[in-house]
Amino acid sequence: MGETKTWRAFVLFHLVNYYGAVPLPLTDDPIGNATLARTPATQVWQRIITDLKDAVAL
Repeated sequence: MGETKTWRAFVLFHLVNYYGAVPLPLTDDPIGNATLARTPATQVWQRIITDLKDAVAL
């Protein structure tokens, strides 16, 4: 689980640096994730930090 959170943080890091606001999928529902609106960059950065802290703890 820690490795998965690290990879998600890595991918989100690159996406938010290239595009700014990006969709933030937090579930494994492909239909729901395909229609997500963009999430503000500040919230994406918060998720990146949370995922990396969780990965260290795991």
